Amino acid sequence: MPAPPEDGSAAAGAGHPAGGRTPRARAGAASTRPDLGGDAPATGRPVAPSTRPTRTDDGPTGDRGAAADDRPDAAPATDGGSGAREVFQYAVLRLVPSVARGEGLNVGVVLHARRHRFLGLRTVLDHERLLALDPTLDLAALEEHLSGLVRVADGDDGAGAIAAMPRSDRFGWLSAPSNTMVQPSPVHTGLCADASATLERLVAELVTVGG
Repeated sequence: MPAPPEDGSAAAGAGHPAGGRTPRARAGAASTRPDLGGDAPATGRPVAPSTRPTRTDDGPTGDRGAAADDRPDAAPATDGGSGAREVFQYAVLRLVPSVARGEGLNVGVVLHARRHRFLGLRTVLDHERLLALDPTLDLAALEEHLSGLVRVADGDDGAGAIAAMPRSDRFGWLSAPSNTMVQPSPVHTGLCADASATLERLVAELVTVGG
């Protein structure tokens, strides 16, 4: 495992799901997740309840005088670089074809930096290694599933109700514990001046072979 990077992040190793057909881990692991309905991506993931007041374009409920710059989730997304070192959170997405065997491969990272107004999810699939782990793996279903997660992270208008939620709530949903085939690690934190560059570095270190 690589030494903690200079921006203060902690290395991790684990994983998560996406839209379209949701791959399920074998060995009879029954999902405890409720049906999200037709307006949410078919990912089998629950909507993480928000602990913050509902936000509108005018500010948090009951505080219509709040300035947009004071509400990072209400401001437009950025490329994640502001020059100031701010707190970020991330989770590693890990493919686990069989819960009983417990074997898995890291396939992506999701990172949220509230003050940088950034939420991003990157995936890397090594087909040869994935099929060595599970020769019966449906790669097309896996790619569709991960693509759905990327769309939620990006706030894609066509990705359902979850994609319309604030960035912090979307990150909570994407990093919530899951018993599907793609599972997230515990959430880790660090400091960074450029969230986008930090995400790419974490993908290289924790997902890409030889990273």
